[in-house]
Amino acid sequence: MLAVRADYHCAVWKVSKQGQQPALLQVLQVEKGATGISLSPHLPGELAICSRSGAVCLWTPEDGLQQVYRDPETLVFRDPSPWRWADFTAHPRVLTVGDRTGVKMVDTQGPPGCGLLLFRGGAEASCQKGERILLTQYLGQSSPESLPPTLHLICTQFSLYLMDERLPLVPMLKWNHGLPSPPLLARLLPPPQPGCPQPLLLAGQGGQLQLLPITGGGASAPRLAGPPQSLPSRTDSLSAFPLLEPKSQWQLEQRLKAPTIASTLLSNPLPCPCCASPPAAERHPPVPE
Repeated sequence: MLAVRADYHCAVWKVSKQGQQPALLQVLQVEKGATGISLSPHLPGELAICSRSGAVCLWTPEDGLQQVYRDPETLVFRDPSPWRWADFTAHPRVLTVGDRTGVKMVDTQGPPGCGLLLFRGGAEASCQKGERILLTQYLGQSSPESLPPTLHLICTQFSLYLMDERLPLVPMLKWNHGLPSPPLLARLLPPPQPGCPQPLLLAGQGGQLQLLPITGGGASAPRLAGPPQSLPSRTDSLSAFPLLEPKSQWQLEQRLKAPTIASTLLSNPLPCPCCASPPAAERHPPVPE
């Protein structure tokens, strides 16, 4: 299954074997504007959809739309951003709902409004002044081999936090990522070999890429297994292009410098994360909104 979000529409596609065309299953119109969509790692075809109004819905092509949460206010303190996000957890009926100020765990079968804060922006997490959440992601579906299936990644413009849903409000790992532009993509890759650290790829809106080896599991807390590795950015590939006439060369440079709005990760099995070539990230140029 493949979930796709536009400003006012969400769609789910069925992806078959290689070489076959994806089949569109259903398209949903979101009048208030869709801000997030996540595909369930537990139930095939189930999606969580967020809107600017603060509503969170579960959606399947068979059963349609079911609103499970709604709160037009931000979670921790007032913030004018309409950004909302919903993702799944280790439990199939518990979701995370996030905004710029915090992340909350919500029981979709419990009474309306009940929930438990997973992350609170502010002094409790040693946040800097003006720090806001820009990216949240459930990591359990990516890490069955070594890391516990209860981890969540939270990125701000300054830092990266690893949270365990069993220990809310207590970051298991905090690291200042140092990206000069806001984080756009975070992807935890499977370990290349049993017992090896898992590579975490971070991509910034300006095309910067960093690879962080993370280890932990069992009784051990997650930690960095080595220094972060900066990967070549989009602008570093300019020398690989053939020399063009001045006007075309200038247009190419401007296109490579333009902010990234989407990233796709293509990875191959690596012999060892500390000495292997980094996974390739294919970055798409901006599409006019």
